[in-house]
Amino acid sequence: MAPTGSRARTNSNGNAYTWEKIKEVQSLIERCMQHYMTQTEIIATLQVQAEIDPSLTCLVWQKLEEQNSDFFLSYSACLRLKDQIVAFNYLVEQQTRLLQKLTLSLPPGIQLNNGTWNGESTDQQQQQQQQFQQQQDQQQQQQQQQALMQMQVLQPQAQVEASGSNTWETR
Repeated sequence: MAPTGSRARTNSNGNAYTWEKIKEVQSLIERCMQHYMTQTEIIATLQVQAEIDPSLTCLVWQKLEEQNSDFFLSYSACLRLKDQIVAFNYLVEQQTRLLQKLTLSLPPGIQLNNGTWNGESTDQQQQQQQQFQQQQDQQQQQQQQQALMQMQVLQPQAQVEASGSNTWETR
């Protein structure tokens, strides 16, 4: 390995990268991979947040992939699994919403059991339906309150932006 600070690689533009810079990019790639980011997401993130040249990120990625092909094969499988989990969760959420709409559109006293109507109407079912409606109303009120609070928070920001101030504060 070359000493730190020496020229290590040259890209297509003729820019030389130091071993120190390559190690930094490798570390950043590894940190991004812990968040199960794709190669494209990593390249974009490093370019925007760390101002790393995409060609350097691609070069380091390529070398890492050559040296750790089994790991990258497993990592690729993990990314596909993550995508499937996200898609599954989305479908479950959509199904839940559809079932809630269907339940709300049924006449009072009629309830679905495991997705099918049993034709029975009991006091317990009516109580459950009323509790469900109360929960829905409470959730709606909470969402409205949150929206109002966000508007109150954003309102001073909009006034600052309207005043023409171009300064950014970091915290």
